[in-house]
Amino acid sequence: MTIPLASVLLVDDDPDVLPTLRIVLENAGYIVTTAADATRALCLAAETDFHIAVIDYRPRGSNVNGLELITRLHDANPFTVPLLMTIHDKGEVGFRAAQHGAFGYLTKPFSHKALLDAVRAGRTPPPRANA
Repeated sequence: MTIPLASVLLVDDDPDVLPTLRIVLENAGYIVTTAADATRALCLAAETDFHIAVIDYRPRGSNVNGLELITRLHDANPFTVPLLMTIHDKGEVGFRAAQHGAFGYLTKPFSHKALLDAVRAGRTPPPRANA
């Protein structure tokens, strides 16, 4: 089954990370919109239904962390699949991300392949149960 590529909202405050990840995703055929903070991400989500949102856990200069942003994005569009990026390599962060509705999380630094694999997995519909 071929799945059409998706629109991705990419949220990270790091001026080096954001353009690099954007290029990786665009080169793979994704339509990417970026936001450097949670406020901008929420404004964009109010205007556009994104398929995937790749969100930094702790955007600097924002009063909303990545977990709360996941919740707010879900309120704006429950069909957006959120993925969390974090430097925290602890199971607790992944558990909390899942509690907030994240499909998965990536521990920074991660490879371009890991990003693309995670985005593809988030875009792949679950297998159908046999009736």
